Amino acid sequence: MDVDVSTTTVDEVITSITTATHLSPSSAIKRPTGLDFTGFAPALTDAPKWLNDAVKHLCPLSPNSEWKEIITRFIEFERSLGFLDGKIPTNMLAPGKHRPKEVGVWIKAGHPNIPAIKSSFGAQWRLWYHELQPESCKANEGHLECIPPPDGEWTELWKGTINGVYSLLASLGWWLKSADACTVSNDELASALTDFSWALDTMTRASSAKRASSESAVRAGKKARIA
Repeated sequence: MDVDVSTTTVDEVITSITTATHLSPSSAIKRPTGLDFTGFAPALTDAPKWLNDAVKHLCPLSPNSEWKEIITRFIEFERSLGFLDGKIPTNMLAPGKHRPKEVGVWIKAGHPNIPAIKSSFGAQWRLWYHELQPESCKANEGHLECIPPPDGEWTELWKGTINGVYSLLASLGWWLKSADACTVSNDELASALTDFSWALDTMTRASSAKRASSESAVRAGKKARIA
């Protein structure tokens, strides 16, 4: 069965995620109209056009406060990479063995509007996401452990630009939008949202530290030449 996620309600998943993540009812936006893009505008002042367009695609997928936090962390992740622009081949997220077919079609079509997804989409997304994880984060039975891995282990997931983690984030949003029609439980979705948010934050911290170290080395080199 195909589900047009553009017409699916999100009330049930908003309630389940609020409960699963211990958010009070007042902390979640209850209007089922998505998020207001203007709320992200200040953080996108120096961002490339593709990132602005990406956030515009993400905003309508859910009004949930946790979704807003994930989008914010996504923007900060791209910022930590220097707001890369264009389609950089080396930054393309690997399709692996489990990438949902809908994602590949969406990418080839030039990232159009929200596609229709199958009821098994959530389960397929989980397999793809797990496949891209550092080995040190993988646990038994497909579960993930939130343990910061060595920087070098982020190879498969540490990808910026429109062909990077954005594909994962957008497709996670489709799942969130159509959660009441998918075969994977809302607990599984809440877990995916929490883990993906953690991964973005962890990679951002590591990337920012690398940039700071690199800039410090450049300054030290300039001082040495002057001396």
